[in-house]
Amino acid sequence: MEEPTRNEGWTKDLNFLLSEIKRLHVDPYHKTSAKQLEEHTKLIETNISNLTDQEIVFEFMQLLASVGNGHNFIVPTQSLKGTFSQLPIYFYWFNDGIYIVSADQSHKHLVGRKVISVEGLPINFVMEKISSINARDNEMQRYWLAPFYLSLPEVLKGLGIAADTNNVSLTLADENGSTEKVVLHGNPFSSTGFPTLPKLESSENPLYLKRKKENYWQLNNKEDNYLYIQFNTVAQKKSQSLQQFSKEIRKTINQDKIENIILDLRHNSGGNGSILPALTRTLIYFSEKNTKNKLFVIVGRNTFSAAHLLLADLNRLTDAIIVGKPSGSRPNHLGEAGWFKLPHSGAKFYTQVFPVLL
Repeated sequence: MEEPTRNEGWTKDLNFLLSEIKRLHVDPYHKTSAKQLEEHTKLIETNISNLTDQEIVFEFMQLLASVGNGHNFIVPTQSLKGTFSQLPIYFYWFNDGIYIVSADQSHKHLVGRKVISVEGLPINFVMEKISSINARDNEMQRYWLAPFYLSLPEVLKGLGIAADTNNVSLTLADENGSTEKVVLHGNPFSSTGFPTLPKLESSENPLYLKRKKENYWQLNNKEDNYLYIQFNTVAQKKSQSLQQFSKEIRKTINQDKIENIILDLRHNSGGNGSILPALTRTLIYFSEKNTKNKLFVIVGRNTFSAAHLLLADLNRLTDAIIVGKPSGSRPNHLGEAGWFKLPHSGAKFYTQVFPVLL
């Protein structure tokens, strides 16, 4: 059997992507019409021969984003063809703008700088342009993921912001308002999961940033009578299942007569929602055990997918006091999804397969 040509291979990927969107998505046409989706696909197919591999992947990203839900995205790394690069810095969107919050060793001096412009274009304009590939459930997901797309030179080029992917110029401001222009080069992109606020580089970290890499852990503050639970990923720990962890929490509640639980979901972007019932039942048990008990749930832009399922259940089934920023999804949302590889390029994409209507 003959190997497909480059154009045939990418066309196969394109048709596979479209067919999977139609097959798996509960409602692929709620943001775009069937006609628009087909026309968009045909336009990409027509241009394949004129595009680089990375430009094709960018077009696929825009196609998938047009469907409109937060789980719809392509991760342009670890594929056979079309892998992106990434700038050696990490951005975060605060209330007063975009800042560099982490960097590789050669660019540590840039941490704390505010981004004023990219390639001479105002940062607000750039972030608005990025919206076209930042599929989302709500605007908090834009605050969460748009800084990630900002770090990808191929995205900046695809959006017409950067002329090429080798050099990206940023105008930065320090804490005194002094500005400087820096030119950065992309490094090989290796995804480590959903982006989240990194640890502070130059000072003592607050509790909620100290143990982000642990799936879940607890701290019993007997002096102030509260149990702090940080739940960072909806996935099992090798050393302790979530069910075992939930039993441990229930034991602590009873032994130490816990009156206040603080559940921190700020870093939790989801995972395997099928393992949640044990923890959900334990937190409901705590709420029902004593009407004076208080359950506080801290959420933020990263609270998404399976973590949002837990949030929605606690909001519905308990008198939980929810604090923090709005979460990265809506009450009515799609909560389960799966990864799929495109057959020719090996690019991985993520799309929703299960609706959650509350």
